Amino acid sequence: MIAWQCLEEQINELSSGHEVGPLYVRTDDLKTALIGEARAWTLAYARRLNETCGGDMDALGRLVDDLRKRLSRPVVDLDDVRAHMATLSELRDAEVHVDLTLGPIEDAYALLARHALTFNDGNAERVDSLGYSWRLLRQQVNTGSLA
Repeated sequence: MIAWQCLEEQINELSSGHEVGPLYVRTDDLKTALIGEARAWTLAYARRLNETCGGDMDALGRLVDDLRKRLSRPVVDLDDVRAHMATLSELRDAEVHVDLTLGPIEDAYALLARHALTFNDGNAERVDSLGYSWRLLRQQVNTGSLA
């Protein structure tokens, strides 16, 4: 169920009015406004989360592509070995950062999907491919199948 729909049900369960002494205060307009605000807030939060995660995915994608390209270069001489070792060291240093960034991004898109808050920018699909690329790179390094 979409987050604002759950909140909408709770708001609709409230009484249509409230008696305060000799006055009867109708709450129908207030309930309608609250439902509209809940929808707007939910969509604004989802958009911001999508934008933030999209930027993080861009940075991670560039890092993974750069590391993969550098590790795919053929090793011909000692300078190439040094370059590969430096790249492996950089990958080891970036491993914690990537794991701490990729996990929350995956969780964020799972949350958005669970509440049917999707956007047509391709970020939801990109998070899966980014995780797969990272696992392939780590597998390439662990098996020693470098160029």
